[in-house]
Amino acid sequence: MADHQPDPKGTATFWLSSGQKSVQASAKPPSASSLGTAAAWPRIFFPVLLLLVMGGFLVGASARGRIDLFTAFRPDLKVTTEPVKGASVFVNGHLAGATPVKITGLPAGEYVVRIERDGYQTAVRRVNLEGRGAEVNETLAELPSGKLRVQIEPTGAEVLLDGELVGHTPLSLDKVTSGQHELVVRKTNFDAFVQTITVSPGEPVEYKDFELRDKILVMLRRNIEAEPQRVSHYVDLGHYLFVTDDLEESAKTYAKALSVAAEPLKLADDVPAPERDLEFRLRSEDTQRMNDEIRKKENWPGKDVALFKAKIEEAQDQVAREHIDNWGWVKQAGDGFLRRQKYERAEDLYVRHLDAVAKGGDRATPLQELLSIRLRMHNLSGARDTFAKYLEASVKRPDLMRQCAHDVFVQHGAFRDAERTEVLSMAEKLSRTAYNDCPKGDLKSLCAFELAQTLKTLDRFDAAAPLFKEAADTAADEPTKEQRLLDQAACLLRIPDLAQARAVYEALAKSPRENIRNAAAQGIKTIEAREAKAAKTPTKK
Repeated sequence: MADHQPDPKGTATFWLSSGQKSVQASAKPPSASSLGTAAAWPRIFFPVLLLLVMGGFLVGASARGRIDLFTAFRPDLKVTTEPVKGASVFVNGHLAGATPVKITGLPAGEYVVRIERDGYQTAVRRVNLEGRGAEVNETLAELPSGKLRVQIEPTGAEVLLDGELVGHTPLSLDKVTSGQHELVVRKTNFDAFVQTITVSPGEPVEYKDFELRDKILVMLRRNIEAEPQRVSHYVDLGHYLFVTDDLEESAKTYAKALSVAAEPLKLADDVPAPERDLEFRLRSEDTQRMNDEIRKKENWPGKDVALFKAKIEEAQDQVAREHIDNWGWVKQAGDGFLRRQKYERAEDLYVRHLDAVAKGGDRATPLQELLSIRLRMHNLSGARDTFAKYLEASVKRPDLMRQCAHDVFVQHGAFRDAERTEVLSMAEKLSRTAYNDCPKGDLKSLCAFELAQTLKTLDRFDAAAPLFKEAADTAADEPTKEQRLLDQAACLLRIPDLAQARAVYEALAKSPRENIRNAAAQGIKTIEAREAKAAKTPTKK
């Protein structure tokens, strides 16, 4: 591109736009006719050029849909609000955006601008839009407000105000716009509370001291009303109350379940025998389930169950007192005391039960439990008295005698020296009595084994070895037999009868079970070491 500058001499100088070089050329001055023609060209050329450019501009803008020549130079409307932003702006009734907002493309003229924001008074302004535009900066005034308190049970219920979730119970709102609102309080499985409320400036509106109706709770209570003798209904209700954290009411419900379960099942005389049997079976199953649920809840993780346990303990004690001659309920209460390590209360309960059945009924089972409790309490004097009474009460009861012997045997570790020997002697006498009274079979085999264990613990290996052999010979399966033979061999080593012990170990070394083979191999090594030592020791003459 070059710049043209004429000079008076008729020489035209052209400057290159780069500024690096110029060229001069001579030219003749234009004639008058040529000047006239040249002067006419701008008057014709420029209007035509302008029309062509505008036409192309309009066609291109229409095709692209982005530029409107007739709106490009229209005035703008800017709307801002204080002290808050985000107010809705309506121009002639149409939503234009939220503050701060700049509205473009409006034709000049008069407009109605409405500004709305929750909690603030609506502002309406008329704006004459022309020239470069207009700006509206509105200071919004807060609406009068009041306070709302919602303390409806249960806690955690959703609170909605005019359809918007505003929190959960218990809820306190300090700035609620004056006027009417729809209040909704709702929670899953509960009937919703819905009410139109009126909030006034400065005056709190409160909803408290009542609770939503629990639909599940209503159903469970109706089940009890329909079938008051069905223990499972009380268990269901007690469980629901427990998991919804009403532990005190749950304990009361379980206490009622205990009371109902303790009462005899009453059925009409015309109830068919199959249905009668079914009802008694359901009562037994429900009672078992009740006891299982109580045990679970007394050790429920994440909850403070101290009050629950205290209430249940009181209820069990009460039922036991009311049915002191019923061993089932006495045992249940006693087990509860034992789980809480309240041995004195369990002991007292069993003593009172024994007094109640002094002239009849089963005394052997409660005496066995009492003996075990007194050993746990290290009350050896009381244990001696109970032991003597037990031997009298359980004549010809080898199954019960064997169980009692086992219970006594496991307690011996808590005693020392002479007292330990005395407790083991009790276990021996019980085991021997059970063994002698028991006919041949699996029970006698078990009695022989447990008697041998007791004798072995008393270091009476010569008496224990043949009983282990008998228990092995009558064992129900091969692994049990081999384990009992290992016990026999261990006693033979202690006698010592090395030849007989070696024979037992060599037989066990062929076992298909690796642990038995390893134990037998170790036994043989022990025998060989003893024999080698004996060979090196001079024989005394």
